[in-house]
Amino acid sequence: MNRDFNNSVIEQVYDDFNYRKADFDVALEDAVKDLEPILEQSKKSRNKYEVSDELTALIEDFGEKIALGFAESSPAKRKELAPKLAQIYSSAIYMNPENTESILAATDKLVKNYEAVAHQDADVYGAFKKIYTTAIRNVRNKNVFKIVADKTNTLVGKIDILKGTGTPDKYLKRLLGDEPKSADLQNFEDSLKVQLKNNPEEAAKSLFGNIKEIVQIKDGELRKQTFEVMLQNLKKMLESSVKEARKSPEDIALLESGMFKIFEIEKAVGLSEKADLNRTPFEKQMLGKKKKADNKDRLDKQILTLLNIPSKKLGIERDPSKKFYPTKKEMLAVANLLTQYSKIDYGLATNIMGKIDKEQFTNIDDTIIGKIKEALPKIQYGEEIAPTITEISNQMHGDSVQSAKEGSNVIKMDNPQAPKSNLVFDVKDLHKGGAERK
Repeated sequence: MNRDFNNSVIEQVYDDFNYRKADFDVALEDAVKDLEPILEQSKKSRNKYEVSDELTALIEDFGEKIALGFAESSPAKRKELAPKLAQIYSSAIYMNPENTESILAATDKLVKNYEAVAHQDADVYGAFKKIYTTAIRNVRNKNVFKIVADKTNTLVGKIDILKGTGTPDKYLKRLLGDEPKSADLQNFEDSLKVQLKNNPEEAAKSLFGNIKEIVQIKDGELRKQTFEVMLQNLKKMLESSVKEARKSPEDIALLESGMFKIFEIEKAVGLSEKADLNRTPFEKQMLGKKKKADNKDRLDKQILTLLNIPSKKLGIERDPSKKFYPTKKEMLAVANLLTQYSKIDYGLATNIMGKIDKEQFTNIDDTIIGKIKEALPKIQYGEEIAPTITEISNQMHGDSVQSAKEGSNVIKMDNPQAPKSNLVFDVKDLHKGGAERK
């Protein structure tokens, strides 16, 4: 944009940024050195409005380059430049409040670029906050005032988080209040990210413990957004633990349990459809495993209901009106369901065996026994059950009892002792918040 600048210093800085295509950090440092001296002279001068307009034109036209230069500077240099740059931006507002919105737009770019750097500093955010507070005192538009106030609150949150005084619990309490602010949700998310980076174990406890409290947020949309923030952070934490978890079957089981619970919460609060649009390969893999686990639970529930065996996990209560032994029709239904499994837990198999009438054989026949025998290769430790099945079959036909060890072509599954857990958090804690998985 071509402008006729009266002030040669500002014009010189303008030209430097205009023609520069790299090393914006050097240009920024030079610009700050050149602009600082003219500010104090201009604040009370007759041409302060003109100086503000020229400064605003510079900041407006090269806001992106200034923001890039600031982000490209070293952490120490950023800490040095921040208050000086804030003074320049604030002075432009002070000298002519009409330029407030343009300066704010450039400040937003500064903040956005700084949020992406690796090493952030509370003092730098404090300097940016000075620009926003100056704007609050000078802005005329009520809508802009509210937006600036929210941004200021967000920066206050960032400062508290970096200083260690802003924790997820602190901002969650505000979200649970009668008048939560949009900044509270942003601060909640930022504090979780910092906690995840610095202390993943503490972050895990915070995330797991937050479920019951988030349910109590009064505003439905805010409640949904808060769940989304919490679940996104939790998924990232679990995914980052995959490599370490592979060292232990126990850890893998815990990790999968945590992901399954997340998917259930997403569905319960109406986030599944949105989450499905941006699933990571890891999440898709876990969803596939959950589908298989859900199918297993479905089959387990049908079998245990037929056997009249209670299960808190599956929500089954014992029917006291039923006899101990199921009917032959019920046992046949159980045997038929076994064909739908890819793997059968040893515990489920022993439950089935315990419900066979081994004295009178009232609920067993060759068809049922045959189906159970066919399922033996799928059963964990199926070779331990095979002799009992053979014995039942022989006794049912009145034959002499033969060796139960014959003819057991089953796949033996090793059961080594699980190694010590390597995860820094315990997904079991997740089940303390929210409903039990059904």
